Amino acid sequence: MRDVDGLPAIEVRDLVKKFKFYQHPSDRLKELFTFGRKTYHQPFYALNGLSFQVFPGETLGVIGENGAGKSTLLKILAGTVSPTAGIVQVKGKVATLLDLGLGFHPDFTGRQNVYLSGSVMGLTKAELDQRLPEIIDFSELGGFIDRPIKTYSSGMYVRLAFSIAASVEPDALIVDEVLSVGDQHFQKKSLDRMVGFKHSGRTIVFCSHSLYHVEAISDRVVWLRHGCIEAIGRAPEVLAQYLDYERDKDGQAKPTIERSTSEDALARIEEIILADDQGRPLDVVTGEDRLVVTVRLKSFRPDLKFHVGVGIYRNDLVECFGTSTQWDGLAAATAADRAFVTLRFNETKLLAGHYIVTVVLLDETGLHVYDRKNLDGFNVSLATKRGRGLFYMSHQWLTD
Repeated sequence: MRDVDGLPAIEVRDLVKKFKFYQHPSDRLKELFTFGRKTYHQPFYALNGLSFQVFPGETLGVIGENGAGKSTLLKILAGTVSPTAGIVQVKGKVATLLDLGLGFHPDFTGRQNVYLSGSVMGLTKAELDQRLPEIIDFSELGGFIDRPIKTYSSGMYVRLAFSIAASVEPDALIVDEVLSVGDQHFQKKSLDRMVGFKHSGRTIVFCSHSLYHVEAISDRVVWLRHGCIEAIGRAPEVLAQYLDYERDKDGQAKPTIERSTSEDALARIEEIILADDQGRPLDVVTGEDRLVVTVRLKSFRPDLKFHVGVGIYRNDLVECFGTSTQWDGLAAATAADRAFVTLRFNETKLLAGHYIVTVVLLDETGLHVYDRKNLDGFNVSLATKRGRGLFYMSHQWLTD
């Protein structure tokens, strides 16, 4: 959390949101005619007793399982859903990136929908006239801006919606899962715009299932579970608690970066090579070996800057170790500077088992993922050292 002075930008006290579930549509009418004397519904508390504060310039991440109440909370903060009880105060002008494109008219052109959607967000016609060129440029729709929305692809649709929403200059920004819109190029632009909001000192409440982005962007994190706050605090600490919960629930760990690769990547990981420090290929590693991971890269833009991350997972997907060129203080490079990246581990403390190497190619901010690739993998053999767990820890017994 940043050091801040003064009053909170967002304050939530004893927030409750209750929904009524009716077994039959007619039950709602029956209940209405009883004037509250008899109920025909089952109550469901999407949120139950939430209290927290967000200070000016702070970014609060919101995490939790599906159905935990995350989207309901953000909609209440945005003012599109009313709370059942409690107090919610959000100071200043608020912009939302929630249901992208909600309210677009399918028969209107993209240009007409800019004015329609922008006016709903509180922008005047004069403000929209001024911002229109930037919105069109950011959306990259070109001549399609004057075609009906109903002729747009889904990617074009969300690009326009994000461009309109991102053009608002708010005091507080409420964001729900918008970093996956469009193709990879536009995802990076969207993420850069989010980071720009953060660096400009705006207050942000950010919800995402991407724990990597939550940790990278958020100062603090609130973990919702069954509509209640399970934990709130510094991002690394709360995310560690959440991952522990996920492992206990599923019986195995879930890596924060999923196994996938994009066909429209701006840069790619061509090859991952495992060897010792003499360049000899390794498929079995002992405690005396120095494991060397070499990554061959390909960029489709010579000026594209990147960082490289390497993670090691046990075969049950328990994450053992991860690092990146950014975390270790190296400058972002281009393919012209660095077609190969090599990481050397000076010693292997992993216990015997089978391991997977995951390499991630990141942009210069370390947030946007250009590509990821898994290598399966290598075995660790420690014939003279026995133990349980992940790592061998040097020790001695004192029997006197």
